[in-house]
Amino acid sequence: MRLEHQWKEDTMIEQSPLKDLNLFKKAMIVRLLTLPIQLIPFVGGAIYAAMHATFTGWDYMDRYFDAIQLSMHDQRVEIFGKDCRTDCWGLCMPSAYDMNNEYARFGFVCSYLEGLPIVGWTVFPLTNAVAAALFACDIEKSGGLVCLRENG
Repeated sequence: MRLEHQWKEDTMIEQSPLKDLNLFKKAMIVRLLTLPIQLIPFVGGAIYAAMHATFTGWDYMDRYFDAIQLSMHDQRVEIFGKDCRTDCWGLCMPSAYDMNNEYARFGFVCSYLEGLPIVGWTVFPLTNAVAAALFACDIEKSGGLVCLRENG
């Protein structure tokens, strides 16, 4: 039974607001550059969601990763299958767009639902946060993160 990197209710740490702002800046720049894709009728929303899927999934699971005190290196290994040096380099990783990636599938649904007019930005951020908590429960029930099972 592994004790390190396991959910510990009594030792939760508060997430740094600075970390949220840094991720927000990178994500916002990419989202602004790709925003015109959403203007394509019928398929634009799906293409936009697919482009941002892995990073949206990672963003929602970030609270879980912080709760188990997972390093950025281990987060990249978990998300992309191997370390990609920086978060920006992850944009070029083939595994970032692979639909066999659980985080990409989760992020696609989150991103697509949040892109829906009116209800997308009012209702779905809350339901997506609940879905991320349920996803974290599934990960813990299956024995923990894949990157930790392979290393330990």
